[in-house]
Amino acid sequence: MIVQRRSEIKGQPGAAAATALSRAGALLVTLAVAWLAPSGLVRAAGPRLIVEPRALDFGKLGHDTRANGKITIRNAGDANLVISKIKESCSCIKFRPAALAPIPPGESRTIDVTMSSGRALGRLVKKISIESNDPARPRLDVPVGMRVHEGYELSVREARFVGICGGEPRTIAIDVKRSAGGRGPPPALELEGFRVRFGKSKPEHFSASVSAIEGGRRVTVRLDPDHPEGRINAELRATLDGKTLTIPVVGEMFAWILVEPTFLSYRIEDSRPQSRENSFRLSSTDGTPFRIVDIQAEPSRGECSLDFDIRVEPGTLAYTVRVTATPGAKRESFYGKIHVFTDHPEKPELTLSYSGFFARAPRRGR
Repeated sequence: MIVQRRSEIKGQPGAAAATALSRAGALLVTLAVAWLAPSGLVRAAGPRLIVEPRALDFGKLGHDTRANGKITIRNAGDANLVISKIKESCSCIKFRPAALAPIPPGESRTIDVTMSSGRALGRLVKKISIESNDPARPRLDVPVGMRVHEGYELSVREARFVGICGGEPRTIAIDVKRSAGGRGPPPALELEGFRVRFGKSKPEHFSASVSAIEGGRRVTVRLDPDHPEGRINAELRATLDGKTLTIPVVGEMFAWILVEPTFLSYRIEDSRPQSRENSFRLSSTDGTPFRIVDIQAEPSRGECSLDFDIRVEPGTLAYTVRVTATPGAKRESFYGKIHVFTDHPEKPELTLSYSGFFARAPRRGR
Protein backbone atom coordinates (compact mmCIF):
# COMPACT_ATOMS: atom_id res chain seq x y z
CA MET A 1 0.00 0.00 0.00
CA ILE A 2 2.80 2.38 0.80
CA VAL A 3 4.53 1.58 -2.47
CA GLN A 4 1.29 2.04 -4.38
CA ARG A 5 0.76 5.49 -2.87
CA ARG A 6 4.30 6.50 -3.74
CA SER A 7 3.63 5.26 -7.27
CA GLU A 8 0.55 7.49 -7.52
CA ILE A 9 2.60 10.50 -6.56
CA LYS A 10 5.68 9.77 -8.64
CA GLY A 11 4.04 8.07 -11.62
CA GLN A 12 0.50 8.07 -12.92
CA PRO A 13 -1.59 10.71 -11.10
CA GLY A 14 -4.45 9.79 -8.88
CA ALA A 15 -7.75 11.67 -8.48
CA ALA A 16 -6.28 14.53 -6.41
CA ALA A 17 -3.35 15.09 -8.75
CA ALA A 18 -5.62 14.97 -11.79
CA THR A 19 -7.84 17.67 -10.33
CA ALA A 20 -4.80 19.89 -9.68
CA LEU A 21 -3.55 19.43 -13.23
CA SER A 22 -7.00 20.20 -14.59
CA ARG A 23 -7.11 23.47 -12.68
CA ALA A 24 -3.60 24.39 -13.82
CA GLY A 25 -4.57 23.73 -17.42
CA ALA A 26 -7.62 25.95 -17.18
CA LEU A 27 -5.46 28.73 -15.71
CA LEU A 28 -2.95 28.39 -18.57
CA VAL A 29 -5.75 28.66 -21.11
CA THR A 30 -7.10 31.80 -19.41
CA LEU A 31 -3.65 33.38 -19.34
CA ALA A 32 -3.09 32.49 -22.96
CA VAL A 33 -6.35 34.12 -24.03
CA ALA A 34 -5.56 37.22 -21.98
CA TRP A 35 -2.08 37.38 -23.52
CA LEU A 36 -3.20 36.77 -27.10
CA ALA A 37 -6.22 39.11 -27.11
CA PRO A 38 -4.29 42.41 -26.99
CA SER A 39 -2.07 41.25 -29.85
CA GLY A 40 -5.06 40.72 -32.06
CA LEU A 41 -4.73 36.92 -32.34
CA VAL A 42 -7.92 36.35 -30.36
CA ARG A 43 -10.60 38.98 -30.95
CA ALA A 44 -14.06 39.65 -29.58
CA ALA A 45 -17.08 39.19 -31.80
CA GLY A 46 -18.05 42.44 -33.53
CA PRO A 47 -16.21 45.74 -33.05
CA ARG A 48 -14.58 46.34 -29.70
CA LEU A 49 -13.31 49.74 -28.54
CA ILE A 50 -10.10 49.84 -26.51
CA VAL A 51 -8.66 53.19 -25.40
CA GLU A 52 -5.14 53.63 -24.07
CA PRO A 53 -4.49 55.22 -21.69
CA ARG A 54 -7.85 55.12 -19.91
CA ALA A 55 -7.15 58.60 -18.47
CA LEU A 56 -4.83 61.51 -19.21
CA ASP A 57 -3.25 63.20 -16.19
CA PHE A 58 -0.99 66.12 -17.09
CA GLY A 59 0.24 66.54 -13.52
CA LYS A 60 0.99 69.78 -11.66
CA LEU A 61 0.96 72.95 -13.77
CA GLY A 62 0.65 76.72 -13.47
CA HIS A 63 -1.67 79.25 -15.10
CA ASP A 64 -1.84 79.84 -18.83
CA THR A 65 -0.03 76.57 -19.52
CA ARG A 66 -0.78 74.16 -22.36
CA ALA A 67 -0.13 70.43 -22.02
CA ASN A 68 -0.05 67.88 -24.83
CA GLY A 69 -0.85 64.18 -24.82
CA LYS A 70 -2.09 61.32 -26.98
CA ILE A 71 -4.95 58.83 -26.86
CA THR A 72 -4.82 55.60 -28.86
CA ILE A 73 -8.10 54.06 -30.05
CA ARG A 74 -7.76 50.38 -30.91
CA ASN A 75 -10.19 47.88 -32.38
CA ALA A 76 -9.90 44.55 -30.53
CA GLY A 77 -12.91 43.03 -32.30
CA ASP A 78 -13.41 41.18 -35.58
CA ALA A 79 -15.46 43.87 -37.43
CA ASN A 80 -14.80 47.48 -38.40
CA LEU A 81 -15.00 49.93 -35.51
CA VAL A 82 -16.88 53.10 -36.48
CA ILE A 83 -16.26 56.19 -34.35
CA SER A 84 -19.43 58.27 -34.77
CA LYS A 85 -18.51 61.17 -32.47
CA ILE A 86 -15.66 62.54 -30.38
CA LYS A 87 -16.57 65.39 -28.06
CA GLU A 88 -14.81 67.33 -25.33
CA SER A 89 -16.58 68.53 -22.17
CA CYS A 90 -14.72 71.85 -21.96
CA SER A 91 -13.34 74.45 -24.35
CA CYS A 92 -10.02 74.09 -22.53
CA ILE A 93 -9.55 70.79 -24.41
CA LYS A 94 -8.67 70.54 -28.09
CA PHE A 95 -8.06 67.36 -30.09
CA ARG A 96 -7.00 66.34 -33.58
CA PRO A 97 -8.23 64.90 -35.84
CA ALA A 98 -11.87 65.81 -35.28
CA ALA A 99 -13.12 62.63 -37.04
CA LEU A 100 -11.72 59.17 -37.71
CA ALA A 101 -12.22 56.74 -40.58
CA PRO A 102 -13.49 53.24 -39.69
CA ILE A 103 -10.83 51.21 -37.86
CA PRO A 104 -10.34 47.64 -39.16
CA PRO A 105 -9.87 44.76 -36.70
CA GLY A 106 -6.50 44.80 -35.00
CA GLU A 107 -5.66 48.35 -36.08
CA SER A 108 -5.53 51.60 -34.12
CA ARG A 109 -5.67 55.38 -34.51
CA THR A 110 -4.05 58.13 -32.42
CA ILE A 111 -5.64 61.38 -31.26
CA ASP A 112 -3.54 64.36 -30.21
CA VAL A 113 -5.02 66.04 -27.11
CA THR A 114 -4.20 69.52 -25.82
CA MET A 115 -5.45 70.94 -22.51
CA SER A 116 -5.00 74.51 -21.28
CA SER A 117 -4.95 75.40 -17.59
CA GLY A 118 -6.24 78.96 -18.06
CA ARG A 119 -6.64 80.56 -14.64
CA ALA A 120 -8.06 77.58 -12.83
CA LEU A 121 -7.06 76.83 -9.25
CA GLY A 122 -6.98 73.30 -7.88
CA ARG A 123 -7.92 70.09 -9.69
CA LEU A 124 -9.19 70.61 -13.21
CA VAL A 125 -10.87 67.39 -14.41
CA LYS A 126 -12.76 67.20 -17.72
CA LYS A 127 -13.35 64.42 -20.22
CA ILE A 128 -13.37 63.35 -23.85
CA SER A 129 -16.38 61.24 -24.88
CA ILE A 130 -15.99 58.69 -27.67
CA GLU A 131 -19.11 57.22 -29.28
CA SER A 132 -18.82 54.14 -31.50
CA ASN A 133 -20.63 51.05 -32.79
CA ASP A 134 -19.16 48.87 -30.04
CA PRO A 135 -22.30 47.07 -28.79
CA ALA A 136 -20.81 46.54 -25.33
CA ARG A 137 -19.70 50.16 -24.83
CA PRO A 138 -21.34 52.55 -27.28
CA ARG A 139 -19.91 55.49 -25.31
CA LEU A 140 -16.64 55.67 -23.48
CA ASP A 141 -15.51 58.66 -21.39
CA VAL A 142 -11.81 59.35 -21.04
CA PRO A 143 -10.98 61.61 -18.04
CA VAL A 144 -8.53 64.40 -18.84
CA GLY A 145 -7.15 66.48 -16.01
CA MET A 146 -4.41 68.48 -14.37
CA ARG A 147 -3.63 70.08 -11.02
CA VAL A 148 -3.24 73.85 -11.20
CA HIS A 149 -1.45 75.27 -8.15
CA GLU A 150 -2.95 72.42 -6.17
CA GLY A 151 -2.74 72.91 -2.44
CA TYR A 152 -2.95 76.72 -2.57
CA GLU A 153 -5.81 79.19 -2.25
CA LEU A 154 -6.15 82.93 -2.93
CA SER A 155 -8.24 85.24 -0.76
CA VAL A 156 -9.62 86.79 -3.98
CA ARG A 157 -9.15 85.57 -7.53
CA GLU A 158 -8.79 89.02 -9.11
CA ALA A 159 -8.00 92.63 -8.23
CA ARG A 160 -11.18 94.56 -9.08
CA PHE A 161 -11.01 98.35 -8.77
CA VAL A 162 -13.54 101.15 -8.92
CA GLY A 163 -11.23 104.14 -9.23
CA ILE A 164 -11.56 107.87 -9.69
CA CYS A 165 -9.25 109.85 -11.96
CA GLY A 166 -7.28 112.40 -9.98
CA GLY A 167 -8.25 110.88 -6.64
CA GLU A 168 -6.22 108.85 -4.18
CA PRO A 169 -4.37 105.65 -5.11
CA ARG A 170 -6.37 102.46 -4.53
CA THR A 171 -4.89 99.20 -3.26
CA ILE A 172 -6.16 95.63 -3.07
CA ALA A 173 -4.50 92.86 -1.02
CA ILE A 174 -4.50 89.23 -2.18
CA ASP A 175 -3.35 86.58 0.29
CA VAL A 176 -1.76 83.39 -1.06
CA LYS A 177 -1.81 80.51 1.42
CA ARG A 178 -1.87 76.75 1.51
CA SER A 179 -5.31 75.19 1.43
CA ALA A 180 -6.97 74.24 4.70
CA GLY A 181 -4.99 71.46 6.35
CA GLY A 182 -2.06 71.85 3.95
CA ARG A 183 1.46 71.54 5.28
CA GLY A 184 4.79 72.76 4.07
CA PRO A 185 6.90 75.90 3.86
CA PRO A 186 5.43 79.25 2.78
CA PRO A 187 5.01 79.59 -0.97
CA ALA A 188 7.84 80.98 -3.07
CA LEU A 189 6.16 83.94 -4.76
CA GLU A 190 7.94 86.25 -7.20
CA LEU A 191 6.42 89.10 -9.22
CA GLU A 192 7.25 89.52 -12.91
CA GLY A 193 5.19 92.58 -13.90
CA PHE A 194 1.93 93.75 -15.47
CA ARG A 195 0.62 93.03 -18.93
CA VAL A 196 -2.16 95.09 -20.51
CA ARG A 197 -4.88 93.04 -22.15
CA PHE A 198 -6.79 95.78 -23.98
CA GLY A 199 -8.27 99.24 -23.47
CA LYS A 200 -6.58 102.37 -22.11
CA SER A 201 -4.60 100.67 -19.36
CA LYS A 202 -0.79 100.86 -19.41
CA PRO A 203 1.71 98.95 -17.26
CA GLU A 204 2.82 102.15 -15.53
CA HIS A 205 -0.70 102.61 -14.13
CA PHE A 206 -0.11 99.65 -11.77
CA SER A 207 2.43 98.52 -9.19
CA ALA A 208 2.63 95.59 -6.79
CA SER A 209 4.63 94.31 -3.83
CA VAL A 210 4.93 91.08 -1.83
CA SER A 211 5.06 90.80 1.95
CA ALA A 212 5.15 87.88 4.37
CA ILE A 213 2.07 86.95 6.38
CA GLU A 214 1.42 84.04 8.69
CA GLY A 215 1.29 80.90 6.59
CA GLY A 216 1.77 82.59 3.24
CA ARG A 217 2.43 85.69 1.20
CA ARG A 218 0.43 88.87 0.56
CA VAL A 219 0.37 90.56 -2.84
CA THR A 220 -0.64 94.24 -2.70
CA VAL A 221 -1.76 95.67 -6.06
CA ARG A 222 -1.83 99.46 -6.41
CA LEU A 223 -3.84 101.46 -8.95
CA ASP A 224 -2.55 104.94 -9.74
CA PRO A 225 -5.16 107.73 -10.01
CA ASP A 226 -3.70 108.89 -13.33
CA HIS A 227 -5.29 105.94 -15.11
CA PRO A 228 -7.55 107.38 -17.86
CA GLU A 229 -11.31 107.16 -17.54
CA GLY A 230 -12.75 103.91 -18.83
CA ARG A 231 -12.24 100.21 -18.31
CA ILE A 232 -9.31 98.77 -16.38
CA ASN A 233 -8.05 95.59 -17.98
CA ALA A 234 -4.62 94.18 -17.19
CA GLU A 235 -3.04 91.21 -15.42
CA LEU A 236 -0.26 90.71 -12.93
CA ARG A 237 2.18 87.97 -13.89
CA ALA A 238 4.01 86.13 -11.14
CA THR A 239 5.45 82.72 -10.31
CA LEU A 240 4.25 80.51 -7.46
CA ASP A 241 6.77 77.81 -6.58
CA GLY A 242 8.25 78.27 -10.04
CA LYS A 243 4.95 77.96 -11.94
CA THR A 244 3.08 80.80 -13.63
CA LEU A 245 0.48 82.62 -11.53
CA THR A 246 -1.82 85.13 -13.23
CA ILE A 247 -3.94 87.64 -11.28
CA PRO A 248 -6.42 89.66 -13.40
CA VAL A 249 -6.60 93.39 -12.66
CA VAL A 250 -9.97 94.75 -13.80
CA GLY A 251 -12.53 97.45 -13.10
CA GLU A 252 -13.35 100.99 -14.22
CA MET A 253 -12.08 104.52 -13.75
CA PHE A 254 -14.40 107.51 -13.57
CA ALA A 255 -13.94 111.28 -13.80
CA TRP A 256 -16.33 113.84 -12.24
CA ILE A 257 -19.31 111.43 -12.01
CA LEU A 258 -19.10 107.93 -10.57
CA VAL A 259 -21.48 105.31 -12.02
CA GLU A 260 -22.29 102.16 -9.99
CA PRO A 261 -22.87 99.73 -11.65
CA THR A 262 -22.30 100.33 -15.35
CA PHE A 263 -24.12 97.16 -16.42
CA LEU A 264 -27.71 96.14 -15.60
CA SER A 265 -28.80 92.52 -16.00
CA TYR A 266 -32.39 91.23 -15.99
CA ARG A 267 -33.54 87.65 -15.51
CA ILE A 268 -37.09 86.99 -16.73
CA GLU A 269 -38.85 83.85 -15.47
CA ASP A 270 -41.82 81.87 -16.78
CA SER A 271 -43.37 82.05 -20.22
CA ARG A 272 -45.23 85.32 -19.63
CA PRO A 273 -43.33 88.57 -20.08
CA GLN A 274 -42.89 90.21 -16.69
CA SER A 275 -41.36 93.50 -15.62
CA ARG A 276 -38.13 93.45 -13.62
CA GLU A 277 -36.43 96.25 -11.73
CA ASN A 278 -32.79 97.21 -11.38
CA SER A 279 -30.99 100.43 -10.49
CA PHE A 280 -27.79 102.40 -10.79
CA ARG A 281 -26.29 105.31 -8.84
CA LEU A 282 -24.63 108.53 -10.01
CA SER A 283 -22.50 110.60 -7.63
CA SER A 284 -20.17 113.59 -7.98
CA THR A 285 -16.49 112.74 -7.49
CA ASP A 286 -15.18 116.32 -7.32
CA GLY A 287 -17.94 118.04 -5.33
CA THR A 288 -19.53 119.69 -8.35
CA PRO A 289 -23.34 119.64 -8.18
CA PHE A 290 -25.17 118.37 -11.27
CA ARG A 291 -28.66 117.51 -12.47
CA ILE A 292 -29.89 114.68 -14.70
CA VAL A 293 -31.38 116.36 -17.75
CA ASP A 294 -32.57 113.31 -19.71
CA ILE A 295 -32.22 109.51 -19.97
CA GLN A 296 -32.64 107.60 -23.23
CA ALA A 297 -32.58 103.88 -24.03
CA GLU A 298 -30.91 102.63 -27.19
CA PRO A 299 -31.97 99.00 -27.87
CA SER A 300 -29.60 96.85 -29.88
CA ARG A 301 -31.38 93.48 -29.89
CA GLY A 302 -34.76 92.14 -28.85
CA GLU A 303 -37.96 93.81 -27.75
CA CYS A 304 -37.92 95.59 -24.40
CA SER A 305 -39.15 98.89 -23.00
CA LEU A 306 -37.34 100.71 -20.19
CA ASP A 307 -38.90 103.11 -17.68
CA PHE A 308 -36.75 105.36 -15.48
CA ASP A 309 -37.51 106.70 -12.01
CA ILE A 310 -34.97 109.31 -10.83
CA ARG A 311 -34.59 109.87 -7.10
CA VAL A 312 -32.38 112.46 -5.40
CA GLU A 313 -30.47 111.21 -2.36
CA PRO A 314 -31.06 113.85 0.37
CA GLY A 315 -27.96 115.60 1.65
CA THR A 316 -25.70 114.23 -1.10
CA LEU A 317 -24.61 115.03 -4.63
CA ALA A 318 -25.99 111.71 -5.86
CA TYR A 319 -28.94 110.19 -7.65
CA THR A 320 -30.44 106.70 -7.69
CA VAL A 321 -32.13 105.74 -10.96
CA ARG A 322 -34.55 102.81 -10.88
CA VAL A 323 -34.86 101.11 -14.27
CA THR A 324 -37.89 98.90 -14.97
CA ALA A 325 -37.51 96.56 -17.94
CA THR A 326 -40.63 95.11 -19.62
CA PRO A 327 -39.83 92.61 -22.40
CA GLY A 328 -41.97 92.21 -25.50
CA ALA A 329 -44.21 89.28 -26.37
CA LYS A 330 -41.36 87.29 -27.92
CA ARG A 331 -39.29 85.22 -25.55
CA GLU A 332 -35.90 86.38 -26.75
CA SER A 333 -32.90 87.93 -25.08
CA PHE A 334 -32.40 91.67 -25.30
CA TYR A 335 -29.65 94.18 -24.74
CA GLY A 336 -28.70 97.77 -25.47
CA LYS A 337 -27.31 101.05 -24.13
CA ILE A 338 -28.61 103.65 -21.67
CA HIS A 339 -27.51 107.26 -22.24
CA VAL A 340 -27.67 109.66 -19.28
CA PHE A 341 -27.41 113.40 -20.03
CA THR A 342 -26.40 115.83 -17.27
CA ASP A 343 -25.67 119.54 -16.85
CA HIS A 344 -22.23 118.83 -15.33
CA PRO A 345 -19.75 121.14 -17.13
CA GLU A 346 -17.17 118.35 -17.53
CA LYS A 347 -19.42 115.31 -17.94
CA PRO A 348 -22.49 116.01 -20.12
CA GLU A 349 -23.14 112.36 -21.02
CA LEU A 350 -22.70 108.91 -19.46
CA THR A 351 -23.31 105.50 -21.04
CA LEU A 352 -24.41 102.26 -19.38
CA SER A 353 -25.28 98.82 -20.78
CA TYR A 354 -28.25 96.55 -20.10
CA SER A 355 -29.22 93.01 -21.06
CA GLY A 356 -31.91 90.47 -20.23
CA PHE A 357 -32.59 86.79 -20.77
CA PHE A 358 -35.39 84.31 -20.16
CA ALA A 359 -35.04 81.41 -17.75
CA ARG A 360 -37.26 78.72 -16.30
CA ALA A 361 -38.73 79.47 -12.92
CA PRO A 362 -37.26 77.31 -10.13
CA ARG A 363 -39.45 74.40 -9.05
CA ARG A 364 -41.14 74.83 -5.72
CA GLY A 365 -40.91 72.12 -3.12
CA ARG A 366 -43.92 69.93 -2.71
